[in-house]
Amino acid sequence: MDQLEAFDKNVNFFVDYLFGERDSRVRGWLLLDSYLPTLSFTLVYLLTVYLGPVYMKNRPACSLKKVLLVYNFAVTMLSLYMLIELISASWAGGYRLQCQSLHGAGDADIRNLGEC
Repeated sequence: MDQLEAFDKNVNFFVDYLFGERDSRVRGWLLLDSYLPTLSFTLVYLLTVYLGPVYMKNRPACSLKKVLLVYNFAVTMLSLYMLIELISASWAGGYRLQCQSLHGAGDADIRNLGEC
């Protein structure tokens, strides 16, 4: 476990060195506190893309029409929700199309999702 933590620290240091410090407001957030989960998901995806055709080479094709229909509907609804959230947060934060400083919108940058 200590080796994994040391590797995680080294990866985070290297990426921060390449691209600069991350936004401090997302510290502790799921998948944003460390680069290791993103790296792991990327490696699993690449393995799946490579090994999937090898596994299915001599097997009959699967019908995924219903699965893809549900998936496409879910992604469309998620995209609509994100668009609505983006527009409402941008409006409330007073964002502009020009450069905006990291703390330019003040408290509007951090929305409390617990309030209704």
